Amino acid sequence: MINEILEKPYIKNKKRLINILKDEDIIKLMNNIDNNLIDCDNNIFKSNKISKLEMFIYKIDNYITYLKKYLNINSNELTYIIILTISSKKNDFLFNENIDNLDNNYKELFMYKYNINIDFLSHYMYINKRSFESLIDNMNKKKKRVYIYFENITPDNTNFFIPIICFLEDINY
Repeated sequence: MINEILEKPYIKNKKRLINILKDEDIIKLMNNIDNNLIDCDNNIFKSNKISKLEMFIYKIDNYITYLKKYLNINSNELTYIIILTISSKKNDFLFNENIDNLDNNYKELFMYKYNINIDFLSHYMYINKRSFESLIDNMNKKKKRVYIYFENITPDNTNFFIPIICFLEDINY
C-alpha cells in the first residue's frame, strides 16, 4: 500500500520518503493508523476518499517540501531532522483529516523539540531561544550537526550535547 501511495502524482519527495518511512519510530506511528477511508474535498487527491495512511504520507511529503524551502543543509541532516521532529509529541495533526494551516503546523512541529531542548539546556547554560527564522538562519550558516537541536537531550547525555550546542550557538564553553 505504501508503494502505491508513493507513486501518486502529488507526492514530490519519493526517495526521501522511502528513507523516512523505513525508520523504526515512523513505522510505529504508521502502525497506529487504521486503514479507514476519509472524506477529502480537495482536488489534490483526485478522489473523494483517501486512506488515513495516504493522508499521513501526504502531510509528511509536504513537511519535507516545507523544510526544503527554508533549510539549505545536507540531505542526510535534513532527513534525520524530519524523522526526529515527526516523532515528537506535536505530531497529532499528521493523523487528522484537515489539510488547512499546514504551514503553521509544520512550523510548530519543527520548533517543538528545539524549544524543549533549549528550555532544558537553559538550566545548565545561558542560551537564548531562537525564533523559527533565526534558527533556520543559524542552521543554514552552520550546516553540520544541526540535527543536534532536535535530539532528545536529557540529564544523562547533557555533557555530550552542551559543547555542540555551544558551537552551534557561538557560545564560549
